[in-house]
Amino acid sequence: MHDEYRWIYADTGEECTVQEVLYHVFGVPIPVIAEPREWYVYHRKPRIIEISEDHKSIVVEFTKMDMYYGRETGNTCISKQQKEKWEIHE
Repeated sequence: MHDEYRWIYADTGEECTVQEVLYHVFGVPIPVIAEPREWYVYHRKPRIIEISEDHKSIVVEFTKMDMYYGRETGNTCISKQQKEKWEIHE
């Protein structure tokens, strides 16, 4: 892990995508990662903004550039692990 919830591949120095981090580091299943399909359709970029100390709750912000106002707009969702099962809460 690098600064501000960013992960870097040690061998290449490239930054990992949020989806790679959720899957490989935290074990979030792919169907849960893909759940906010509507946000992906609108080309919103995910960014991890908070991780609980026990790593069972991860807040992801989805943002995109607003073409009319020239600023970023976004929504957040929470991936939570409850009873060994990951779920998404928008």
